[in-house]
Amino acid sequence: MIDVPLTNFDQSKLEYLLRNIPAAYVREVNKENFIRKHYLFPPDGPLQIKCFSDFYERSSIPSTKSCELKIFERISGDEIEINLDKQSWVSEFKSHLPYGKLRSSEVIYGQSYTGQYKNIFRYNFDCVTSCRVSFAVKRDD
Repeated sequence: MIDVPLTNFDQSKLEYLLRNIPAAYVREVNKENFIRKHYLFPPDGPLQIKCFSDFYERSSIPSTKSCELKIFERISGDEIEINLDKQSWVSEFKSHLPYGKLRSSEVIYGQSYTGQYKNIFRYNFDCVTSCRVSFAVKRDD
C-alpha cells in the first residue's frame, strides 16, 4: 500500500468530491459542538480515497477536512495508470468531476543537500467511459 502525499488544496478538492458522492458517505459521529462525517470511495478498488469533515454548529460548509489517497497495487517506474472500470464508480466520479477530470498539484516531498528536488508526485483522474487515474513520480536517483 502506498500513501500518496496530498497538499491541503488537494485534500480540499478530494473532500468536496466525496462529500458530493452519496455512495461515499460512511458514517457521522456527534462530538461536542460539531459533527464529524466520514467518507470512503471507492470502497474496494485498487485505490481508495478516505476523508473526514468537521461541521461546527449547523454549518453546511466544513471547517476542518482531511483526506488520504492510498494505492493498493504494486507500482514500479516513474508513471503508472490505474483503470477504474466498474460503472457505478465511473458514473459517480464522472457526474461530480468538472469535465470528468481532476488534476492534482505537484507535491515535492524530498530535497537533497545540494538543494535539488528529489521526488515530485502528481496524480490525474480522467473519466470518460472508464476512470483512468495516473500517478507520476519523478525520481532523480
